[in-house]
Amino acid sequence: MTGQPPRDARPGCTPATPIAPAAGAGHKLPAGARAELSTVPAGFHGEDGAEPSRKANHTLKVEVVEKSCPQCGDEIPPREYPGGRPKVYCSATCAGKAARWRREGVPTRPAARSRRPLPDFAKDSAWRLRADIERIERIFADDRFSQYKLQVTAQLRGHLQYAAEVCQDLLSRIDHSTEG
Repeated sequence: MTGQPPRDARPGCTPATPIAPAAGAGHKLPAGARAELSTVPAGFHGEDGAEPSRKANHTLKVEVVEKSCPQCGDEIPPREYPGGRPKVYCSATCAGKAARWRREGVPTRPAARSRRPLPDFAKDSAWRLRADIERIERIFADDRFSQYKLQVTAQLRGHLQYAAEVCQDLLSRIDHSTEG
């Protein structure tokens, strides 16, 4: 560096002065450690009564923090690069799960549900089938049915034929299973 501005620089601009590295930069810290700079106030006298030298005005405090991931409980690995906020989660996966939990308010892995007993499921399904059939009967009993007969039959014919075929098949399966 010659101290001269680059040729393509604007007139009157000079290159920036290089900044000295921060105290503690480039030093490796123990896993889970956090570094913080503290300045010693001017005129401060240590316990021995001596004034610290001007060169030792900045000291590096190292605090080792052993934390575990709040999502999975694993140890949180040290940061790859110094600086910034300390890690809270051990991985991006755990951070994502925690974010979903906060956003949705539900666990990311729902509890496994047990299946309903088959007789209860059959009973509820039969009552719903009956309610649906009664609703279709009310459509045919409606006083407007004769006026809209063509449109209604176009909507229902295929469904009614399918339901009749399936119900006949299910009835025959019930009859054959009770005979044996």
